[in-house]
Amino acid sequence: MPKGENDGRARVKSPAQRPDRRKRSGADALNHHDRRNLWEAFRHGIRIGFPPTCTIDFHPVHMDTYPEGELATWFKDELRNRITTWLRRRKVGWYAIWIRENYAGDRREHLHLMIHCPARLRAELKAAIEKWYPGNAEMVAMGALTWRKHPSSGRIACPGFEYRLKQMTARAQGPPRIGRPRREVKNRYDGSAVASVNGLRSGVSRTLDAKARQRWEGEQETLIPSPETTEGGATDPA
Repeated sequence: MPKGENDGRARVKSPAQRPDRRKRSGADALNHHDRRNLWEAFRHGIRIGFPPTCTIDFHPVHMDTYPEGELATWFKDELRNRITTWLRRRKVGWYAIWIRENYAGDRREHLHLMIHCPARLRAELKAAIEKWYPGNAEMVAMGALTWRKHPSSGRIACPGFEYRLKQMTARAQGPPRIGRPRREVKNRYDGSAVASVNGLRSGVSRTLDAKARQRWEGEQETLIPSPETTEGGATDPA
């Protein structure tokens, strides 16, 4: 075949030639798939004994030195990586849910982290973050995340978690109904509009992602004996 010609089929680009669409495209708000994934990760953390118990709200604008480059990369490779390492060295593990929020204006983007962290370590972790990244008192805020389970329906309610899902699409919010989640389209303090972020708007750790959830469910099925494998096939009456 002469150079520069092909057989009519579309050429497949190598990974190095493909554009990184995840970094180039902006996420305007959490969609219904994002919302479902985050809630399923939250419930999975509860059932395996590692529920999100601590919130970390990080605002880079209050750092002494604002991060260079893409915040999506900085949040992942710098902030989340350091917190992950810190917790693992203390035998806690990394069970996390994260959400990025943004408003129109300069340097308004910030990160919400919901992690499993024992209460005894929270003050120490906050001090570590403030040491890594010098800034003013508004840079990082940490708190406890509490939830409750409805006794009859089994539904999980967590106002602190639900609040951090507020920058969502109209479809994710759903039709008017009792218990409909609040959707934010502008800042309640200064009226600035919700803005997109560059890259992924939310995510979960590998310990809580869809593969981990499916693997756990498969393991639970193998622990339940079937009637055929149970001696006698049924429980004898007393």
